[in-house]
Amino acid sequence: PLEIGNLIWLDQNENGVQDAEEKGISGVQVSLYDKNCTKVASVISGTNGEYLFNQTNVDINKDGTPDGLEYDADFFIIIDDALTMARCFR
Repeated sequence: PLEIGNLIWLDQNENGVQDAEEKGISGVQVSLYDKNCTKVASVISGTNGEYLFNQTNVDINKDGTPDGLEYDADFFIIIDDALTMARCFR
């Protein structure tokens, strides 16, 4: 099955790589949107900052039943509370 996701962390040195001292951030709401800007899933990052979108939580046709991801489809990941996160790490 297809999956999208991985990890939310504060990239302190802004190099795009998670370094050993850069820990994951828990409790962050992350949403997945399709190419029409329709939200198809939302999750909260886990204890170590992990998150995942897959056949258990993505509802493409919006009927209340998870469908999973579609091959050759465009998706966008949005951190729903980016402003609050930015304030936390000033």
